[in-house]
Amino acid sequence: MESLEECRKEIDAIDKVIVEKFCERIRVASKIAEWKKANGVAVRDPEREAAKLDQVASMVPDDMAGSVVKLYNTMMELAREHETEVISEEDK
Repeated sequence: MESLEECRKEIDAIDKVIVEKFCERIRVASKIAEWKKANGVAVRDPEREAAKLDQVASMVPDDMAGSVVKLYNTMMELAREHETEVISEEDK
């Protein structure tokens, strides 16, 4: 059995990757915001979001699906906020 310290080091390494990938995801959201603004498309796309939630839920065991859906709901909310900020900044 691994020690608590070993498990925490493993979590720290995983967190580093998660943060890097989240930043990458938000950078892509900036590009999406620019495209949406140029094409007059609303920031929120409920159909896309529902499809994404179904997709990610299907990628994990059933006992983790609820947590993954919550995580992605939060990430999509943050991405929408970021897209809105990008669009607003471009209007200045």
